Amino acid sequence: MLRLAAIAFVLLGLNSQAQSNIFADGHPDLIPTGVQPAPVAPNSWRGILRINCDFSHAAYDDPLVHPGNPGAAHYHNFYGFFDTDAFTRSEALYADLPTGQRVSSCQGNQLNRSAYWVPALLAPLYDDSGVRQLDAAGEPAWQVVDAVVGNDEVAHEVFYYSAAVDDLSAISAPPPGLAIIAGVAGTQPGSPQPSSVARWHCQSWNASDAGNPDFRGFIPECVAPDRLRFDLFFPSCWNGVDLDSPDHHSHMAYPETVAGVSRCPASHPVALPRVSYHYAFGVRPENADPQTRSSRGWRLAADGYSVSTATPGGYSLHGDWINGWHPEAMQALIEGCIQAALDCHDGNLANGFRLSGTAAGVQQAQPIINQGLGSGSAHGESTNYSYTYWNPDQPGWGLQLTHQGDLLFGTWYTYAEDGLPMFLTVEAQRQEDGSFAGPIFRTAGTPFAQINGSAAFTAVTQVGEAALVFDHTSILSFHYQIGGVSQLRSLQRFIFDSAAPVCIGTSGTRAAADNYSDLWWNESEPGWGLSLAHQGDAIVLLWYTYGAAGRDQWFSGSVLSKQADGSFSGPLQQPSSGTPLAQIVAAATDFPLPPRGQASLRFSDGESGIFEYEVDGVSQAKAISRFVAVAQGQLLPLCTGGVNPPNALEHD
Repeated sequence: MLRLAAIAFVLLGLNSQAQSNIFADGHPDLIPTGVQPAPVAPNSWRGILRINCDFSHAAYDDPLVHPGNPGAAHYHNFYGFFDTDAFTRSEALYADLPTGQRVSSCQGNQLNRSAYWVPALLAPLYDDSGVRQLDAAGEPAWQVVDAVVGNDEVAHEVFYYSAAVDDLSAISAPPPGLAIIAGVAGTQPGSPQPSSVARWHCQSWNASDAGNPDFRGFIPECVAPDRLRFDLFFPSCWNGVDLDSPDHHSHMAYPETVAGVSRCPASHPVALPRVSYHYAFGVRPENADPQTRSSRGWRLAADGYSVSTATPGGYSLHGDWINGWHPEAMQALIEGCIQAALDCHDGNLANGFRLSGTAAGVQQAQPIINQGLGSGSAHGESTNYSYTYWNPDQPGWGLQLTHQGDLLFGTWYTYAEDGLPMFLTVEAQRQEDGSFAGPIFRTAGTPFAQINGSAAFTAVTQVGEAALVFDHTSILSFHYQIGGVSQLRSLQRFIFDSAAPVCIGTSGTRAAADNYSDLWWNESEPGWGLSLAHQGDAIVLLWYTYGAAGRDQWFSGSVLSKQADGSFSGPLQQPSSGTPLAQIVAAATDFPLPPRGQASLRFSDGESGIFEYEVDGVSQAKAISRFVAVAQGQLLPLCTGGVNPPNALEHD
């Protein structure tokens, strides 16, 4: 994860501006003003700065969730820093620039190079007679609904920086490069997000927290000429260490209320200005439902479900933010507006200066592919849940998932009641609500050194049931029942390198793939296999097989490093014992793991290779290929590795 130590690198990019006082020495993006902001109204904001931003550009990119993978995300609209794309790193927001160069669509320009992005809002496209139009692929066509943004005279202020804790003096500046996500993109109908995080309303409702908290977790039907609005509130309590986290959420937290006082929890003690997004969208004849003249049928590009009157769009509301503020400007807005409990509008910093105005970006739209989801779930390629999942607070066990069609095949590496390593398999089918559920099996088989061209397993026994729910593509709720024990585990993707892959589903060949993350086996010897997590120039291998008397066991190869000839090799380890799976609350075994031998992988193409190992004096070479459990034509996982850009921030 990104550590606070990386801030030192980011600060190197603050150039000569950091060596001077932008207010005393003058700056082209500061405008003198004689307007003094008024105090905040009672029962309203504690202290706030509101700014305008124009629309910059659109892309199927997400530099946080899909770094280095252009086109891997759903349709996003970007605001702020003009050059935000799949390859954007925090240090780009602090690069040296010629004085006066326009780099941001927001007020403040070079003083506010922050990156802001949200999924696009889409409306069904009808012809003049009210008939739903089709796109070139014969699918229902959509159009982007533009937000009310632009210059200072016509747009309402869309981005707020405010206080979310009662002790205003406790609020400090966010570190340069801090990345935050608000909301959960995987939210489904029936489980709306809290209104304190994400909410929708019609402007005519005059909804407010104090007097009229009339909000929805989905897009309501606002009738023209009304405006549809959403509010999105970011967590504002920081752990004080990480600029980001593997799930992009856990380094931040929302304030808690104790004895009527709003404060940051002990786990995330650093109070920061609360970022919030407040968008408005005009309901007009050209985008409204022709029968109701309303926003009926509108959806977000992130909505991963079928939108209807019974299941409206908008449940997936979320947004992303990377801090690109000049530290002096950020400190000024904290002291002048937030800590002084003032209601600062129009970029007024309450110190005799306001931020310069907005500017339009290229404002280039994108074609709407698969309802804005991108190169797309029901259209041949989609986001895929294939990955190794773990709990970083409980190292030593994990779950490798291979997502094929509507099947999740899981290989679960854990420990039996006697503490010895064991593996279980999960065969979960997709359910109507988007979750997966199915049986858990335990197998016995032929000791690994004796497996020779025939089935390795000798017995398969169902031992339980599992349910798997994803509330974000990188967060998994794993519920299982085994032997009368029922537990729920929260897992996240196992990421050990900045070039972590993004996996999609494809019905095409994978022969050209150069990322080998997947479940591999020998088709003539079913019952044993390899779970590979390929990130950067390293592969973490988990080998499930059988030991003495045919008992299930597993080995770990962490890490197999890429060699000059393109192969991967490294040591094999095996835990001598561990905590039985139902009792795991901390590290599941002792580290470092005891060495057992050596392993190497050599791939002839993206679909086949050779696995060689030496364990206890036994050396063997096995042909391996990607495991396929579904019929031809169904989607199979294809992972593409991220890119390690130059000057990347440090990871631990």
